[in-house]
Amino acid sequence: MIKMKKSVIFLVSVLLCANLFADIFENEPFMARVFPAESIKALEVTALGGSIAVNGDDNSEAVVEMYVSSNNNYQVEKTYSFLGFRVLRTVTKIVLTDEEIKDMLEEHYTIDIRVDDGKLYAVAKPKSRDINNVLNISFKISVPKQLNSNLQTNFGSVRIADLSGAHDFQTGSGSVIVDNISGKITGSTARGSITVTNSKELIDLKTGFGNITAKNCNGDIKLINNGTGTLTIKNVTGKITGSTSRGSITVTNVNSTETIDLKTDFGSITMKECKGDATLINNGVGTLTIENVTGKITGSTTRGSITVKNANSTETIDLKTGYGNITMKECKGDATLINNGVGTLTIENVTGKITGFTSRGSITVTNVNSSGTIDLKTDNGNIAMKDCNGYITLTNNGVGTMTIENVTGKINGSASRGSITVTNVNSTETIDLKTGNGNITMKECKGDATLINDGVGTLTIENVTGKITGSTLRGSITVKNVNSSGTIDLKTGNGDIAMKDCNGYITLTNNGVGTMTIENVTGKITGSTSRGSITVTNVNSTETIDLKTGYGSITANTIKGVFKIETSTGSVNLTNISGSVDAKTSNGSMNVEMQSVSGYVKLSGSSNGTLDITLPAATGYNLKVNANNNLTTSGLTNFNGNVDNRNLEGTLGKGGPEIDVKAYRVNLAFK
Repeated sequence: MIKMKKSVIFLVSVLLCANLFADIFENEPFMARVFPAESIKALEVTALGGSIAVNGDDNSEAVVEMYVSSNNNYQVEKTYSFLGFRVLRTVTKIVLTDEEIKDMLEEHYTIDIRVDDGKLYAVAKPKSRDINNVLNISFKISVPKQLNSNLQTNFGSVRIADLSGAHDFQTGSGSVIVDNISGKITGSTARGSITVTNSKELIDLKTGFGNITAKNCNGDIKLINNGTGTLTIKNVTGKITGSTSRGSITVTNVNSTETIDLKTDFGSITMKECKGDATLINNGVGTLTIENVTGKITGSTTRGSITVKNANSTETIDLKTGYGNITMKECKGDATLINNGVGTLTIENVTGKITGFTSRGSITVTNVNSSGTIDLKTDNGNIAMKDCNGYITLTNNGVGTMTIENVTGKINGSASRGSITVTNVNSTETIDLKTGNGNITMKECKGDATLINDGVGTLTIENVTGKITGSTLRGSITVKNVNSSGTIDLKTGNGDIAMKDCNGYITLTNNGVGTMTIENVTGKITGSTSRGSITVTNVNSTETIDLKTGYGSITANTIKGVFKIETSTGSVNLTNISGSVDAKTSNGSMNVEMQSVSGYVKLSGSSNGTLDITLPAATGYNLKVNANNNLTTSGLTNFNGNVDNRNLEGTLGKGGPEIDVKAYRVNLAFK
């Protein structure tokens, strides 16, 4: 137990020594030497165990002050093991009086303070290792401002200020302060912190465990931290290289006409109010924060997030993370954002060319304006785009959805298995959308659009102006209020098609069992379904309406135009028809009620079904009717020709449109 207490006392004494180093220059110097300043061009200082302070001035004399104190430490007497478990140390405290210190200096230390060939030497070191760390010997030196220096201490601190020239220092565990130095500054401390201020030209500093702070400096600056300490860089101009093994880096107000290279293996990097071409690398879980920066930016973190705000680059902004999120706001420049993990991409208020990828995360894009391309891709997340402009390509290789709102420009969007929703898009070029299994919804849009669904998903198109091409493999199609000066071409392999309030050159195709519904439509219409029914209401066409089904019925009401219909096996029911009609069914009944005839009526019913036709009585016709079984008429007046129970041929009134009817059984009425 006694030995344990001594070990604790030893650790406390080491901490007390650290404070003693900081206060040592407040005491009276042990000795002082004065030399003519004009003869000194270089400085070499060795203070093993003590601190060093060097200051440049304009005085005619150089002054060397040596400070000596007892280390108040504990010296190891012997070491042995106890029961094979651990090593215990027996130590004895050494307390020295001033007289003992003087005697020890003379007997056990080499003190060398001199000027030789323009170099000032201040050296204090033990003659043997046996008395290491017994005394603290420190130097405080005033020298001319222009010289070169080499400073070394094992455990003490180093302070160097107001000098120019080449300066190098090393200390084992002490802190370092560098202020107002111009020239070449190189130095290292094994475990202490470094602060450099108001210095310029070449700065190369290194610590193994402490923090490094650089402020108000200019030049080629290199700061290296091999431990957990931080780097703080503020108000600096020039080329910057900074690295820390496991600490964080903070950079503020740096202006570089060259490069800013920052690296940490485990901490975070924060960069604000800077100018220059910057490369930020984080090999761990730490974050990257970049704000109010101008210049080329390259940033990467292995598993951390990246946030960029108000960055302005005339070149590129390249950001990459292996697992975290990337957020980019209020920026200008051509940007590439890559996320190889589950993290998200958030892009807001950005101007420039954008390329973005995330492996399994979502992408959100708001208010991006690009004169070039916006190319975004995720393998499994959602994509949401709003208030953007540019040549846009959106790709989703997984089940995620795609949402596009208030966007102008050329748009190309594809989703492997997710749905796509497009609202208020205005394109003077094309809108191309494709999904492998989800739904596609397009509303309030302008532009020539191609919508492709290779699965069971639906197509919904509403309030759209432009040329439309759409297909779904097995899903339904709903179209409402589409106005096209070109074509509307829609196709499904097995679903329903419903169209309402539309205009254009329309082609509707259903290769399966789905139905087709057309309502309040103008323009040329071509519709076909393999095995479904067709219903048409309130269609006005100055060209042709051509409808065909293989196995379904066709129903039409209030139609104007040239109407051509055909069904192989199904009934035909046409009411309130104006214009011309060419209708055919191979195996079903037919009912045709004409409101007016402006061209012709040609009806071909089945060989075993009934055909009912009603014509306006006030109009003249050229009639030709053939019924294989039975013909009945009503309202047949002012007729000139031949008629029996199977055939009718001749003119009604003065003649007029051609009426040609063939069926198994025909009921002809004039009203």
